[in-house]
This record gives sequence, C-alpha cells and structure tokens, in this order.
Amino acid sequence: GKIETAVAAIQKGAYDFLEKPFKSDKLLLTVERGLETSRLRQENAQLRARTEVENSLIGSSSGIAQVRQLIDRVAPTNSRILIEGPSGAGKEMVARLIHEKSPRAKAGFVAVSAPGMSPDRVEEELFGQENTDGSIKHVGLLERAHGGTLFLDEIADMHKETQSKLLRMLVEQRFRRIDGASDVKVDVRVISSSAKDL
Repeated sequence: GKIETAVAAIQKGAYDFLEKPFKSDKLLLTVERGLETSRLRQENAQLRARTEVENSLIGSSSGIAQVRQLIDRVAPTNSRILIEGPSGAGKEMVARLIHEKSPRAKAGFVAVSAPGMSPDRVEEELFGQENTDGSIKHVGLLERAHGGTLFLDEIADMHKETQSKLLRMLVEQRFRRIDGASDVKVDVRVISSSAKDL
C-alpha cells in the first residue's frame, strides 16, 4: 500500500515488494527470482562448506584402510552413526565423507557443536520457533538439514532434556517447533560424535 511499508518490509528481510495494483506477470517473475536467489544462497553455502574442509583421508596404513572400508560400507545405508575418538581425530571429516558418499550427498550437510550451543537456546536452534500467527520465526537445524545429514559434534555435552527430545525426533521423524501448534515431519540422517566413552 505505501512505500514506507515496503521499505520497512525490506529492512526486515523481505526479498522485494510489489505496488498495488500489481500485474500477475510481475508477481510471478518476482517469486521466481526470489526462489532462485534462495536456491543460489543455499548452494553457495553448501559449496563453501565443502571447500572449507579437506575431505580426504591421508595415509596407507591398515588402520586408515579399515576406516575407508567402514565409510564405504555405512555411507549408502540410512543408519544413524556415532563416531568416537579423541579431539582432533577428524570425526567431522569422517562424517562429511559418509555424507558425500551417501544418497543424501546432493542435500545439505549441517554441522553443529553441541557444547557450543547455548543451553537456553538449544531447542530453538534444533527445532526452530514459530510466531503467534503460525509463521516461522526461526528455521531450526533439523529443517535446514531436511533430506541431508545433521552432524552433532560432542553429543555427550548436550543437555539431557534436549537429548531426550532429540531421541523422540529420531524415533518419530517429526518434532514441534517452539510455540508451534503442529508437528513438522523431517527426513534427516543424524551423525553424532563424542570424545567421551559413552
């Protein structure tokens, strides 16, 4: 309706605005451009994440050969995986290799450090949050990893209550956003790691 409203909307994150009365051709073109921009941003983030970490195992020892064989064996499955080992052993790199050799490779790989998540915001980070009108206020990590892989580093340091909610999501493949009225169904492979003997 007003230019001031349009400016305020763009400042709050709107992609574009249309003046009334609008033509359907302009609406369709704006929607197409918005979707393309969103897709390119996601693709850019995925490519950046892939190039930031060198995803190759170096060495020819029997131990490394066994790790490679294990990765090749579990990657095509859809099973949940726990990677154990000391800090700095390359647990995230192994998780990325499993993801890249899996049928989910074209979808996202979302990595998060469980101890780095603020205890009072961990559920919002994982599950997301809705506004009172039902619109999404914050997209959680589980939705961002939909169709792909969520890597939870140092899962043992995550709050116990959050672990139980995460377990429920793993069993049911659905969860509820904070302040949400209905469940959200997701298809996510979860790979977690721990330096502790669980």
